[in-house]
Amino acid sequence: MQEVNNEIWKDIEGYEGKYQVSNLGRIKRLAYDVTIKMSNGREYVRHQKEMIIKIYPDSGNRYMIADLHKGKPKEHRLIHRLVAKAFVPNPDNLPEVNHKDENKRNNRADNLEWCNREYNAQYGKSANIVEQIDIHGNVVATYNSVRDAGRATGIVHESISAVCRKQSKRYKAGGYHWRYKE
Repeated sequence: MQEVNNEIWKDIEGYEGKYQVSNLGRIKRLAYDVTIKMSNGREYVRHQKEMIIKIYPDSGNRYMIADLHKGKPKEHRLIHRLVAKAFVPNPDNLPEVNHKDENKRNNRADNLEWCNREYNAQYGKSANIVEQIDIHGNVVATYNSVRDAGRATGIVHESISAVCRKQSKRYKAGGYHWRYKE
């Protein structure tokens, strides 16, 4: 199985010893043995190898989910909540998980934070005003969020966000510099 640098794995609550979640937002099924009964009454043991579980978007194409089994039926679980429960402290017992970069597919632990409903609903509307800057350092436009900037310019909002957070190897998105307004 492919391991990623600095990846940490923890058991998923309720699925201990069966599934684990990583701080990078990946899910793996742990190795196990299953006994198979044949129609002639004989039994044999099949070893299931450890494997990374495929994740996919939910029906609204917003959040990433994985199918976990404790038996039947399978259970759809939101990846960002699994990662947050395992890796993001929640001392105030807050109910919701926010994606700091507004990218619902970026489920890395360092991109998640626990919050209340009001904070989550307002996040990105006023908290992260974004400035679009030309090559001469002039502010060309200001947007209420990276999503608004993306919609207005046709530039992928995840790229704008990465430049604003200085987490991109690129220092521009769509030919412009971007920053959060201070």
